[in-house]
Amino acid sequence: MPLLHLHLHHIAVFETLNLSLPSTPAPSTPLFAITGEAGAGKSLLLDALDWLFGAPLSPKDVLRQGTSTGKVELTYHVPPPTLAAIAPLLAEEGVEQEGELLHLSRELTLSGSRCRINGTTVARPVLEALRPHLLELQSQHGAVALFKPSTQRDTLDALGGQSLGLLKASIAEQFTQWQALREALATHERDRQQRQQQEALWLAQYEELEALALSGDPEEDAQLAAQLQRLASAEALGGHYAKALHALLNDETSESNPSLGVLAQLGKVKRSLSVAAGVDERLAAPLERLDELQNELEQWCTTLEGLAETVEVDPQTLQALQERLSLLERAKRLYGPTLADVLARHATLKQQLAAAQAQANTTALREELATLQTSLSPLLRQLREQRQQLASTLEANVTPWLHHMGMPAAVFTIALEPCEPTAQGAEQVQFLFSANLGEPPKPLAKAASGGELSRLVLALTVAGLEATPTKGNGGQPSTPASQLATQLAPKLYVFDEIDTGTSGQAARSMGKALQRLAQAGHQVLVVTHQAVVAAAASHHLHVSKALDATQQRHVSQALWLTGPHQRAQILSQLSGALATASEAPEAAIAFAEELLTSMQG
Repeated sequence: MPLLHLHLHHIAVFETLNLSLPSTPAPSTPLFAITGEAGAGKSLLLDALDWLFGAPLSPKDVLRQGTSTGKVELTYHVPPPTLAAIAPLLAEEGVEQEGELLHLSRELTLSGSRCRINGTTVARPVLEALRPHLLELQSQHGAVALFKPSTQRDTLDALGGQSLGLLKASIAEQFTQWQALREALATHERDRQQRQQQEALWLAQYEELEALALSGDPEEDAQLAAQLQRLASAEALGGHYAKALHALLNDETSESNPSLGVLAQLGKVKRSLSVAAGVDERLAAPLERLDELQNELEQWCTTLEGLAETVEVDPQTLQALQERLSLLERAKRLYGPTLADVLARHATLKQQLAAAQAQANTTALREELATLQTSLSPLLRQLREQRQQLASTLEANVTPWLHHMGMPAAVFTIALEPCEPTAQGAEQVQFLFSANLGEPPKPLAKAASGGELSRLVLALTVAGLEATPTKGNGGQPSTPASQLATQLAPKLYVFDEIDTGTSGQAARSMGKALQRLAQAGHQVLVVTHQAVVAAAASHHLHVSKALDATQQRHVSQALWLTGPHQRAQILSQLSGALATASEAPEAAIAFAEELLTSMQG
């Protein structure tokens, strides 16, 4: 039995409640009816379960007046298949497992709440993640969720079990890839013109830089400038060399150039001193120095002659260098400011054009998209076929239950309408319903009242357990034990006053439907005002409130009813007033006992 114990402390009308659910020996079914007067706190027990599985709450609206802290907690027996399913989640949160028991708690303060699993603090969404494995809670208010197409789709797909789940997971994975490729291709096509304009600009810039035949040397412009400076001054430099040589070597005079060269003058000096040295020996040393000086000057002349030979005035070379430097300066203005920047831009443009060329090739994208399309199409077709089979089975199983719940003319069908493929398939699932003869089935939101929707929710829940509807047990749909043994692992089903607005045979059928759900191995709790539904329960919990004279405030309590107390509550529900064996007519007592016997039979 899943739910073992529920504890409330300082929660609204409950001061402290420790509720242990009694075991249900075979062949009885674990169906628990909760009854009591309005405002006693019946639905509050179900709210507590809702909170423990992650439902949002406002602590200041929930805490008992005058208190600043409160708590709700439960102990849950988790069957091995379910435990294996939730084990990764528990491990990820660092929750230590305690055998097959799970302890959930939510501690409330005026400022918020703290959630725990087996004593480990967790975030509220973790409790929400446990809900699908452990709890199904339905109410008239909550049943409107069935209006959503996604809820209808999930309700149908849940009947497909693990195999359908694996198929849907494969479709979702491939569709995600297919959609990403399609969007990439669409984006490429949409931006093609803008991209082509950008690529044209890149290409023009790249070709311009290519035409420069860049050497790769970031100092080329500086070297060209220095070379141009030398060439531009070559003529003047040659004149200077010629004048210097003339000044050194000239050995003839004329009217226009009367001066001898330095070497000629030095020769005359040397000859004069050589004659004088024959008389004055002191001139020997100066003459030796003159010889050395003459040798040095002659070497100078040789050097100047060599330099003069290297000076060439070439106008074409000069023009070519000027043009080259001008091109480099223009490139620097556009892509610089330095030649190193120009070289970097040239390399970048080459990379961008190569990348653009690779991106422009959509053939690979189209081929991959086609491959995925080929792979995805049969999976989508397979999903549709399985949904059609499930829809036929569910229609056949739900309709008899609706007829027995006081809607003999009810029609329930499921339409699979083709749509653009999504990760959920290529069809929309829509539940259609009609409660009246001659009225065509319409979408639930347009056709089902609150009471009708509640009965449909119960019918869907029970019909989902049945592989094929058969007749038996007084005309009620039945499920062979071998089929029931193959159902999902047991969990807790909770229904809050979904029998409102029903009576007679319809209420009886709802009681039988709840029993059928319990017979499938699930634990079922139902808040009810119908005696016939309460009579179908294996256990009966009565919630009442009384005045605490000390505190001058109402306090609620919950007690399990058995024997005469249970019969008295059934009589109270039948008559609308509290009845006991001594107060009620014998016929009423007999009717109550007969009701209990027939519903438990």
